[in-house]
Amino acid sequence: MVCKEEEIINKFVDFFREYINNSGERAYLQELLKTVEHKQKSIQISWVDLHAFDPDLAEDLIKNPSEVIPCAEDAVQIVLHEHSPSYEVLPYIHVRFYNVGLPKLPHEVGLSDANHLIQVEGIITRISEAKPFVEKAVFVCKDCGNEMIRLQKPYEPLIKPSKCDLCGSKNIELDTNKSRFVYFQSSRLQDPPEVSREILSSSLECILLDDLANSAVPGERVRLTGVLRLIPNYKNKYSMTLKEIFEVNNIENIQKDWDEEDITNEDIQRFHEEAQRPDFKERLIRSIAPSVPGYGSVKEGLILALLRGGISEESAGNLGIRDRIHVLIAFEDPTIGSQLLEFIYKIAPKPILVREGTGTNLTILQKADKITGGRAIEAGATVLATGGTVLVEGFEKIGHLEDIFTVIRDGEVVLTGEFNIIIPAKSTIIASSRLKSGYFDLKKDPLDQIFPVRGLSSYFGLIYVIPDMPETKLDGKIADYVLGLERDKKNAQRAPYGIDFLRKFIAYAKNLKPKLSQEAAEYLKQYYLKLRRWYASEREIGETLIPIRISILQLYTLVNLAIAHAKLHLRNTVTVEDARAAVEVFERAYGIIGISTNLEANLEDILMKSTRRKRSREEVLIDVIKQLENETEYGAPKDLVVDKARKLNLNEKEIINILTELKHEGVIYEPREGYYRTL
Repeated sequence: MVCKEEEIINKFVDFFREYINNSGERAYLQELLKTVEHKQKSIQISWVDLHAFDPDLAEDLIKNPSEVIPCAEDAVQIVLHEHSPSYEVLPYIHVRFYNVGLPKLPHEVGLSDANHLIQVEGIITRISEAKPFVEKAVFVCKDCGNEMIRLQKPYEPLIKPSKCDLCGSKNIELDTNKSRFVYFQSSRLQDPPEVSREILSSSLECILLDDLANSAVPGERVRLTGVLRLIPNYKNKYSMTLKEIFEVNNIENIQKDWDEEDITNEDIQRFHEEAQRPDFKERLIRSIAPSVPGYGSVKEGLILALLRGGISEESAGNLGIRDRIHVLIAFEDPTIGSQLLEFIYKIAPKPILVREGTGTNLTILQKADKITGGRAIEAGATVLATGGTVLVEGFEKIGHLEDIFTVIRDGEVVLTGEFNIIIPAKSTIIASSRLKSGYFDLKKDPLDQIFPVRGLSSYFGLIYVIPDMPETKLDGKIADYVLGLERDKKNAQRAPYGIDFLRKFIAYAKNLKPKLSQEAAEYLKQYYLKLRRWYASEREIGETLIPIRISILQLYTLVNLAIAHAKLHLRNTVTVEDARAAVEVFERAYGIIGISTNLEANLEDILMKSTRRKRSREEVLIDVIKQLENETEYGAPKDLVVDKARKLNLNEKEIINILTELKHEGVIYEPREGYYRTL
């Protein structure tokens, strides 16, 4: 009589031998032979194909994966032996399954799924080092030579015979040569950011073995096939609670954008109809945070940031130019920034909202891993929201700003040592900040009142500084809203578009790829050259405080804004109209920094009216370097530069920060470490 295990093995042997695909090929037999030929460790099987061949076997796989999967792998050995009799030792091949029903999200996985084969989709937030693990332990009795095999589980204590099965001796040890070792890695799968916007985020602790180790990095969206295990708390034998571990059988990297799956053809038709309205942009702006009347220029900048630009890093050469439009808003009244960010969170693609004091990591953290006993890396918001948006409230108090600025600029996190990987962090940053002193001082440098970091425009495409200036008309609207008086008005202000429309429209429009027309490119070129001429003349005068450094980064910001504006109108081509709009958005952002009440003026006029002082600190340091760069063959020694600059009333910390920013912006360079030259 054939036992159930042998029956399952025979069924899988028949499947490998006899399954024929639509092209008339024995697909899995051929794939199995290729797997051995290419020295791979796994073969993937579609559950749909298995179900078509043997429905009972496919259903048994779902209900009893712990029994069925080992049988499938035994069947592989039988089939390989038939077709490769020359092998002295057959390679061990894992059988991995996919297309196992409708995938769930981590928060949808429940106790009813325990011990069943299921699929789960989400985002990898944490991975550990890959450590060796003895999957098949062979213990040898040192007295009689008897070999005892014990299969191990990575989430359970080591299973070791207490005495020899034959002679009863306790003189037993592990034979590492005959045991089978594989790599073992733990990871964490979490609900994606856009799903977490609606519910309390959940996660699953996952186990990756052998060739699955190092097959995914934090920030990647994956579909996992595996088995949910309920594991006792081995550290506390009196505990009645169990912990969940997801034992992964297969990993698929996916590029699915959850924001788009609910967009229908009717939605798209409405988007295009609305985009034809002459007041479409104004209606969109009025729909952004209607509880915060006014601030139309800031809201327009936020919309364009969500839509993103479109300059690929390949077309930008080696400059590392991003297609993301990062925005920094410094409000004298922090409640306005908070309300704006909370609204943007509701409509942004793949959003993560970070508040000061929440302990949320923005880049990458390294921690000890309790499961493997090694190190683990945990992805922060900028990694998890890759392709989406990170909203940061109280940006100035987040901490580790230097690391964050590097990620903003480069769009990636570089890890060396045990992990030695580069992790994408290409998310759009929209940050609100409080002024350092709590109020705006018209007599001081606007940017100095936000951060003690120079060159903010190297990181943020748009920077708004919003003083709390009395404005009767706007103040009246805000008061009406708070007191509910607008309900008594016949023409009460109402948002033309709701949250659902805005969210879907942005998800749809941001993936358009309009091409930059020759006319638009020429317009932006001439505007950029005008800015550069003004910037050069002001540097020569040395008396004007220049709010931003006009460099190639501002040109790319202008191009990205123009592309985003074309997306807003669902255009296939970036027109001169889009270029003009980009310039206007740019001027309004930096016009506010110039503390001008005339936001329609030229940027050149606005910046010329900025706060003045004798010479900027950057210019002082550049002059010091010029004076000292011929002192040695390598340039100006750092200690002499610092010493001389301190005599000019600059403190050492400020000097180091400015030198770092001047290097990032290509104004100075280090021919040798600790020596500077000007370009």
